[in-house]
Amino acid sequence: MNKIQHYLFVYGTLMKGLINHQYLINQEFICEAEILDFGLYNVTENYPGIIRKQNSRVKGELYKIEEDLLKILDEFEGEEYTRIEVDVLVKENKIRAFTYLWLEDVNDKDYICYNKQPWKK
Repeated sequence: MNKIQHYLFVYGTLMKGLINHQYLINQEFICEAEILDFGLYNVTENYPGIIRKQNSRVKGELYKIEEDLLKILDEFEGEEYTRIEVDVLVKENKIRAFTYLWLEDVNDKDYICYNKQPWKK
């Protein structure tokens, strides 16, 4: 029986080489990718978040993950984030994927411009 899989776009600590990547270690890495009309912010001392922001882009990674992992990630991301669907740009194509949107306020001084991405702490 095949397991249901979904695409997931990550932009922070779930990326390769970062502290929470162990959640994705057995999932399929597709490629580096980006999303449009979202801005990346340092929302806490150790974590980034994205909010909707016209004319901004966020670099990250695209994975194909098993459905069971979504519930685990929802819990991991907590109440400050919510899972949404976005269009992820992969070369000239768009792929529909889940990502996590920051729900709290952000400070403009914490904005991470595109040329300083992807996020690393």
